[in-house]
Amino acid sequence: VGIELHESLAAVARRNVAANGLGDKVSICVRDLALAERGKEVRRRGANLVVMDFFDATLIGHQALYMVETMQRNVVQPDATYVPMAATMYVMGIEAVTDRINGKQFASFNKYRWDRDAEAVYLKDVPHRKLTKPKKVFEFFFDRRGSMRGGSMREAVLKLEVIRSGYMNGIVFWFDLHLDEESSLTTAPPGIGV
Repeated sequence: VGIELHESLAAVARRNVAANGLGDKVSICVRDLALAERGKEVRRRGANLVVMDFFDATLIGHQALYMVETMQRNVVQPDATYVPMAATMYVMGIEAVTDRINGKQFASFNKYRWDRDAEAVYLKDVPHRKLTKPKKVFEFFFDRRGSMRGGSMREAVLKLEVIRSGYMNGIVFWFDLHLDEESSLTTAPPGIGV
């Protein structure tokens, strides 16, 4: 069963299922995942395979962790297989300053360049200097080992190792999605990652 909130994306999923000859094994329903139930959208004993594609550039946006927890509670068997099976998030401090644009001085605007909200960028397109070594922030297993229950999510102070002086006005982060024990995808900047 594939559960998709948007009808247009569900239609694309149905076409892909049919094109791969899986129409007799896979069905796609339009439903809010948080409202899905066993015995209705999903067979009564629950799903035994979860393929997740709802991650954004921040990994945890679009209420991704909430959706994982909701799936586990409502429609997934305890021993289900997850793809991806885990994610690892990293951070690094950078200096991203602009001295001149078209020959005009803009350095005084650098302190206002970023705000506290995450913004997706291609770091290769942003002039910057790396000021810290990359640091692993957390690893999250999507099966029940990584569940948010039991207080496994917490605030922490993270110390970054400085490798050069500068004006740190940006924290970049990226993540690796571990599809299984051997294969991973990364959103890491060029020259960093899996």
